[in-house]
Amino acid sequence: ARLLTGRRRFYTILIMASILLRCLAPKSVSPQLKDLLSEQDALAAAPLLARAEVLTIGDARLLTGDDFRELGVSIGVKNRILRGLAAYEPSAPAAGAPTAPAAGTASDGQNRLSWFRFAISSGNVPLARELCTTEDEALEVRALQRSMKEQADTVVEALKARARAVSGDARPSEGGDTLRDGLVFPCERKSYWKVASEASEAGGEAAAVEDALAGGEAEAARGRSGREAAGGAAAAGAPDAAVSRAALDGVLRMAELDPEACRAALPDVIRSLSWLVGDDETEAHRSSLAILARLLTPAAAANGKGDDKSEDEAFHKGACAAAEAALSPTLRDPEAEWEAHAAAVHGVTAVLEVNKKVGAWLLRQESIFWSLAEVAELEDEGLQRSLAEIYAHAAADVSLFKDKEGEEPIRHLRAFLRSPRPKVRARACVALAKVCLLHHDHRARIDPTGKLLAATRGLLEAKVPPHVHRWAVEALMYLTLMPDLKEHLAETGARFGSLVAVAHSASKDPSLHHALVSALGALCAPREKSDEQKRLEQEMDEAQIEQMRQLAAGGAGGAAPSERKDDPAVLTKLAATLVEDDAVLVLAELVAAAASRPGGSGASTLHTAARVLLSMATTPEARGKIVAQGGFKALLTCALCEHEPTATSAAWALAKVGISINPVAYPRRPGSGPESMVKPLLRLVDGAEHELQQFEACLALCNLATHPELQQRILTCGGWRTLTMSLACENELVQRAALEAMSNLTTADEVAAKFAEPGSTEAKIFVGFCGSDDPKAQLAASGAIATLAGDPEIGSALLGAGALEPLVNIALLSDDPPLLHRAAVGLANLFNNNADAILGPAAPTDQSELPGPALTAVGALITLSSSPVEPAKAAAVGALVQLRKTRPDVPMPPAEVVQAVVANIRAEHAARVAEAEAEAEAEAE
Repeated sequence: ARLLTGRRRFYTILIMASILLRCLAPKSVSPQLKDLLSEQDALAAAPLLARAEVLTIGDARLLTGDDFRELGVSIGVKNRILRGLAAYEPSAPAAGAPTAPAAGTASDGQNRLSWFRFAISSGNVPLARELCTTEDEALEVRALQRSMKEQADTVVEALKARARAVSGDARPSEGGDTLRDGLVFPCERKSYWKVASEASEAGGEAAAVEDALAGGEAEAARGRSGREAAGGAAAAGAPDAAVSRAALDGVLRMAELDPEACRAALPDVIRSLSWLVGDDETEAHRSSLAILARLLTPAAAANGKGDDKSEDEAFHKGACAAAEAALSPTLRDPEAEWEAHAAAVHGVTAVLEVNKKVGAWLLRQESIFWSLAEVAELEDEGLQRSLAEIYAHAAADVSLFKDKEGEEPIRHLRAFLRSPRPKVRARACVALAKVCLLHHDHRARIDPTGKLLAATRGLLEAKVPPHVHRWAVEALMYLTLMPDLKEHLAETGARFGSLVAVAHSASKDPSLHHALVSALGALCAPREKSDEQKRLEQEMDEAQIEQMRQLAAGGAGGAAPSERKDDPAVLTKLAATLVEDDAVLVLAELVAAAASRPGGSGASTLHTAARVLLSMATTPEARGKIVAQGGFKALLTCALCEHEPTATSAAWALAKVGISINPVAYPRRPGSGPESMVKPLLRLVDGAEHELQQFEACLALCNLATHPELQQRILTCGGWRTLTMSLACENELVQRAALEAMSNLTTADEVAAKFAEPGSTEAKIFVGFCGSDDPKAQLAASGAIATLAGDPEIGSALLGAGALEPLVNIALLSDDPPLLHRAAVGLANLFNNNADAILGPAAPTDQSELPGPALTAVGALITLSSSPVEPAKAAAVGALVQLRKTRPDVPMPPAEVVQAVVANIRAEHAARVAEAEAEAEAEAE
């Protein structure tokens, strides 16, 4: 009945939707014209012809040489088209053409001229175009087009008049309405689609009809009462799918053009659309939600502005009144028909989905929330699904689940948890998980580690539609915000192998991406703290912060107690479990999808994904699988984004991965090879928030620097300077890691040249660390010196920086085999290449004795020649043999002299160590 009474007022909506669909439909050349072209010419010319609406052979015959040139058709293609047109012989008209030729023509339709005359006389422009062959006939077609244009103008004016009449709630006279008399009304005589088709074909009047559409819609949308929108929403309930779809399109168009006009009848719109939102898999459901979202969103918020709070409050007050007027009477009416009550329940769900503030206000009204519960006992999937979804939204309201008031909803939800219907179970999981998180009093009763967790994991593993997976992932996100449940998962070793199946749903439903990455983040990534929270933690202890939070909520007990902090070991274990269950594949797909979104809309997904991958990379055993499953490329994508926290987290994860992975094991793809790690790692070293980030980034650079190509990349990006500046850090671990990376870079010619410069700072730095108390720093520095000393020029610079003394001390005082080996090689290279600088110029006769530094150096070689460390012994023996050959004038010191020198050096070292220990004990006291 509503459809019939609203028909007259809302045919305009259907009319405009039909015209819009036709005018905006993509155009292509006719098969006959395409057959006329060769395959190569069709590829080149067909898009150009279609863009200019040259669609048929008749259209092509009307083109002149200038027309071809303006279209951009090459001369060769133009000539081939003209030759094809000249040789073309049309066949008999297809279905839809006149059933009989004009008088005097052959019945088989082969007489083209007779068919052409019949097309002209009947006003069939497309057929006339197809049969046109000569210039005179082309002139006749143009005349026919002009005539049809005048008729199309009449249709356009009638459209505008009809739109004005509808918007002003006026009714045209029975005899003066062109549309009523011959074109539109009654619809049984002639469909508007046919009228729109004829109007758009008449002289190519698509633009004119589109203008009429825009003008008519604008005028209709500006109607003062909004009854057009309400009637269109009512017409959307028609059993004819085409009519329903067109009505919804029209209402949505009106809501976009002028939502204020539609809001004048908002209760009627909500009431009508509530009948269409019962099945969330239908197009009607999605269109209805789009309409409600537009009408229930303040104009400022829809335009990205929300500064005027008074306007926002006024809007929500009106929206709440409209929702209550549309749904509350039916929900409160004990005699309401079952179908109407069900539609009202679905309407509440839709309002909650598009505007939680309006929906929450609606639920708080007296008896409405409880009247919804009446459908819990009904075996209707749609109603149970809607009720579970309403409970999920209502869980955020403390008053609705406080103390015993939450017992009945929880009983219903636990019953829904046993439902065989996945859609109902998924929403029940979200509702119960949310209640557990926000209402601690009910947590023990629900037991989130029991059936609720089992049901959630079962939904994740099941082959269900993407929107069911979306609800299951949301339930998992709420559950994993509770530390107790995380500990339960870690202790029981629960697996999430089904996350790959969820990824398939995510590829079909982009709205699942954020929920999925958020659930993974809540499961294994540490909670992020706001700047305000960090400031409070610096000023107050945890008890004071909790007390202030309760006072802000209205006093003690005004807010649920804060969750205790997550155990880092539990998070690390869960992250490792996710890696084993191929969750990195899921993250890689989510990052790729987020990075492709325009305008930075995927920034939140990238940030959470980077944090999850960082947590995964904490476990060394998981790093290889992260690289193998695409996590390396995902981290590079995150590391190069403009959001600083995201880039930092990703760079830190890359550093952890880079510590364990051989540089040759990375995927070698353009833009995603190991060379892409260098810049993020150097930025991390430069701007790290704490020393652990610097330390691990330097270790990763040290690993990369073992590869010649990556060495050059590090140096090109300014890595030597960055690492040199890191040596100023007070943390010895950071100093050591930076020194090790620099030591690996010394094999590059560019770096070696720095050591050869007179007074080289680099030589002094390495000589200084060679005498460090840190054995690993000594190892890195002595290794670099041993390698560089093979060059005479660099060896001279090292001797000038005092490299001989620390090498001798290592040789005489250390018992570490690697250190002894490096000291032996360093001394051997210095003696082999710079003997004169150590021993003095060669004398014509044997020297009586060696200078002091030379004596200790030769004594160190003699001591190393009897070392149990074979590489060190071999290097020392070789150096002594070479020294005897090149400098026969140098006397070998007696054994007792060497022993005395060694004993003296060791005694001095022991005294220094004892003194340092005494100072340390004094400071401790």
